[in-house]
Amino acid sequence: MIRAQGLEHFYGARQAVKELSLDVAQGEIVGLMGPNGSGKSTAFALLSGLLPMNAGSLEYREKRVTPDDWSYRRDLGVVFQDVSLDLKLTAKENLSLTARMHGLGRNSASRVQKALVRAGLPERENDLVGTLSGGLRRRLDIARAMIHEPKFLLMDEPTTGLDLESFEQTWRILETLRAEDKTAILLTTHRPDEALRCDKLIVMRDGECVRTATPDELLVEAGKDLLLLETPVPDVVASTLKKELDLSSSRIGQEKLSIEVASAQEWVVPIANLFEPETLRAINFRRPGLAEAYFKVTGSALTASQEEAQ
Repeated sequence: MIRAQGLEHFYGARQAVKELSLDVAQGEIVGLMGPNGSGKSTAFALLSGLLPMNAGSLEYREKRVTPDDWSYRRDLGVVFQDVSLDLKLTAKENLSLTARMHGLGRNSASRVQKALVRAGLPERENDLVGTLSGGLRRRLDIARAMIHEPKFLLMDEPTTGLDLESFEQTWRILETLRAEDKTAILLTTHRPDEALRCDKLIVMRDGECVRTATPDELLVEAGKDLLLLETPVPDVVASTLKKELDLSSSRIGQEKLSIEVASAQEWVVPIANLFEPETLRAINFRRPGLAEAYFKVTGSALTASQEEAQ
């Protein structure tokens, strides 16, 4: 449905997006994954038409998108990182206003009611948006973006700041759009738990796509399980592990060791049996996730302090 090739954009002398290519099929959820400063929001602005492309091309349904082509914008729904709602209007008034702006006319009333139901807000339709929680506002904002039934939904960090329940409710809406409406969805995210729910991920670093893969493919690249040992004598424990079990370990801080193994749970008992409780205070293990996969692929962390340029 959407194909971008060689997209580039500069902020003065700084290149924020470098030869970015991607495609999104009908009924597919694709994530642009990376920390702040990786170029995600600039890519979002290019695809939504908010910024001009310094180079590259964008195709919608195999037809090149031009600046004066309104068919692409007509079929596009946009959800910004900050909620785009009028806090002094009710939930229903916000949706009605958006429907009128899209020129829906006589169809607007039925569209508004459908949007309220999908967002789970029919009983709150007359509440001022300013009185709604952050999670309810986000669900209403997605409903606003879908009021004209677009074929392509573009979202910038859609779950930033949401609690777990609101996160789950938001994703139930997205998965319904994919399953029932066959909506193509492209979102930006730095959340591993969100990236896991995408069909495909575009791994971004410094404005470039360094890998396109499914979450499962990236998890395979993340490496082995990690055992974490807490001990007051890490050198003694490390030496014993090497001698008795042929396990190599790495020092973490003053009193911790880490060990990479294929199946961490199988090593807990053999390791525990080697030491007294005062020597080995704790054993924990975890499997690597997409944050570790991102580091393996890019050599940098999935979180960054630098704010991405808008």
